[in-house]
Amino acid sequence: MLLTRKVKVRWNPINRKYYEEKGYSPYIYNSFFLVDVNDLQLGSGVKVEVACDYCLEKGEITIVSKEYATRNNQNKIIEKDSCFKCFPLKQKDVMFKKHGVENAMQIEDIKIKNTNLRKTNIDKIIKICNERNFTIINISDNKTDGQLDFICNKHPNLGIQSTKIRNIIEHYGGCKICSYDSRREENSYLWKGGISSLHNYLRCKINSWKIDSLKKYNYKCAISGQNEQLEIHHIYPFNKIINDTLIELNLVLKYQISDYSKEELKLIEEKCLELHYKNGLGIPLLPELHKSLHMLFGKSDTDITHINQLIENIRNGNIFKILLDKNDELNNYNFNVNNEIPLWLLFTMMARLLDKINKKQDK
Repeated sequence: MLLTRKVKVRWNPINRKYYEEKGYSPYIYNSFFLVDVNDLQLGSGVKVEVACDYCLEKGEITIVSKEYATRNNQNKIIEKDSCFKCFPLKQKDVMFKKHGVENAMQIEDIKIKNTNLRKTNIDKIIKICNERNFTIINISDNKTDGQLDFICNKHPNLGIQSTKIRNIIEHYGGCKICSYDSRREENSYLWKGGISSLHNYLRCKINSWKIDSLKKYNYKCAISGQNEQLEIHHIYPFNKIINDTLIELNLVLKYQISDYSKEELKLIEEKCLELHYKNGLGIPLLPELHKSLHMLFGKSDTDITHINQLIENIRNGNIFKILLDKNDELNNYNFNVNNEIPLWLLFTMMARLLDKINKKQDK
């Protein structure tokens, strides 16, 4: 169920004719105006709020934010909105309306295609093993959930090793030492003295701290007050928390998560979360503001003082000069900043500037 009734749309030369024909005026380039949701262009990327129809049928209310164009595409066959949890139910409805079945595997053509795909997996496995210099000992099943037993000819001292066929096909699994060598030090784009794998692992173990950080700021950006997609900024750097965790537990940094025992990982998770709370909640920021913060002050130590400096630089317009000074090639990209410009427009201008900086750095 569509809940949004009116949305803000920005005037531009592309949409001008469409909305003027709908009766909207006056045209002021780059300014916002209110539009009835039924008048939106079908491909509009404006966010709208919908209530999950499947939850409503169960007497529950789940509100989801989606791009208008995405919602239109999802509702082409079944005109019902769904949340992430209920999406499989909608897929069943779509499949039944299109093909008269609830599961794609019940369609004969797909059955045949899937059977042929399984037959080709064995050829892929042999090819990949030859490329990696593996000697195949046994393939228990040529489905992707089967097991491959092999000997790595580079490291025969490891004997027979095993991995899932899915991992081999997707280039994840293989010889333990070969895998380790491919990720160690200079071979790893994330290399930070061995901390990267533990860093990534612990990211998903601090969700309660992230949620509490969002609650503290009422699920809004601490600077802009917007409740769009938010990132949580650490006042006390994440890498330092990990180092403190290992020191307090008297553990050493290991190259792979699998090198830790289950008991050690449990202790690391609990201690890491404890230290997150001990060092204070994080600060929710819009991605462009979070990126600006680290561009200005680096990625290591950025505390509340730097947040306040960022706010001040945004409000007085110095943010643009500072960012441009750090990117000389963009010195012709000028802003006319004055005190009359609303804060939301400053954020929009800054986001465009960051986009230009990113494109320049990608070249």
